[in-house]
Parts: sequence; C-alpha cells; structure tokens
Amino acid sequence: MIQDISGELVREVVSDRMAFVANHQRLVDSLRDRADEVESEVGLLARAQLALADQKALLKRREADVASYEIELVASRAATAVEMAKLTAMSKRLFEFRVILRDTERGNKRDYQTIVELEKKIRELENTARLTRKSGG
Repeated sequence: MIQDISGELVREVVSDRMAFVANHQRLVDSLRDRADEVESEVGLLARAQLALADQKALLKRREADVASYEIELVASRAATAVEMAKLTAMSKRLFEFRVILRDTERGNKRDYQTIVELEKKIRELENTARLTRKSGG
C-alpha cells in the first residue's frame, strides 16, 4: 500500500511538474510575443517621434516665413497707400486739367466764332466799300 501511495504520489508530482512546465512554457511564449510587440511598438514610437520632430522644425520654419511675410505685407500696404495717395492726387490734377481744357476749348470755339463773324463783317464792309467806290467813283 505504501508503494501504491508512493507510486501515485510520484505520478501526481510528475503530472504537477508537467502541468507547471506547460503553463510556464505558455507564459514564456506569451512574454516573448509581448516582448516582440513592445519592440515593434518602440520602433514605431521612435519613427513617430522623429516625424514629430521634423514636423515641429517645419512648423517653426513656416511660422518664421509667415512672420516675414506679415512684415512684408505691412511694408507693401504702406507703399500701396503712398502710391494710392499719389494716384489720387494725379487723378485730381487730371480732372482739373480736363476742366481747364474744356473751358479753354469753349473759349477757343467762342473766339473762333467771333473771328468768323468779324471776317464776315470785314468782307461785307469791303464789298460795300467796293460797291460804293464803283458807284461813286
């Protein structure tokens, strides 16, 4: 009976050891799988961090570009305002010259009409004088 108990005890110990080894092997395999996953994720994280650093550097350059463009825009707007003021003054002067030209043309037309009328009167007087000389003289 002790031998039966001893044999059964040995079988139970062996069975427990085999179960332990099987469970331990599953845990070791699971740990290895998790280690591979962690290694893969660490690689992805490193690449993502590099990409983030690149994007931050690009963002910094773009922000500097925007600041530079804003300064240029302010200067350009100021220059445009100066040029617009010049253009407005020139437009005003052009309008004034056109008014002067219009008035001068009206005066010239009026003076031309006066000249035409005076020349007509001169011709009439000359004709009258010729007729008077012929008849009287």
